[in-house]
Amino acid sequence: MITLSGAHTIGQSHCNGILPHLYNFTGRDDATDTDPAMNKNFAVFLKKLCPQGNRTSTIFIDSTANTFDRAYYKNVLQGKGIFMTDSTLITNPVGKKVVTKFSKPGSSFFTEFAAGMVKMGNLGVLTGTQGEIRKKCQFVNK
Repeated sequence: MITLSGAHTIGQSHCNGILPHLYNFTGRDDATDTDPAMNKNFAVFLKKLCPQGNRTSTIFIDSTANTFDRAYYKNVLQGKGIFMTDSTLITNPVGKKVVTKFSKPGSSFFTEFAAGMVKMGNLGVLTGTQGEIRKKCQFVNK
């Protein structure tokens, strides 16, 4: 998952995807309830782009959002990952070691990412009544 999380190096997210990281980390749902692992200045910057309650604006996922590169891992190490899952990558020594390795030039990130995508692409896709297309990604349909 650490390798495939590298896909966060490109693209955008709606503010809705990061509001819990900024305002509801422990469930208090207030402006001070920010992930403590997040860089404080970065949190202030994101809160300007995504004020509490703003669910529709979009923001770039990383500092080089139009380039597939290692910037995502550098950002995560600096506490500048925008998703809650980004912070969790470095909460244990093994994860932090992999993120650190992938952040460096000459790392195996690109090769491992390609292999991971091929492996994921070979997973059987559930169709018909065996699977579902979720109306909201975070929740199983009712």
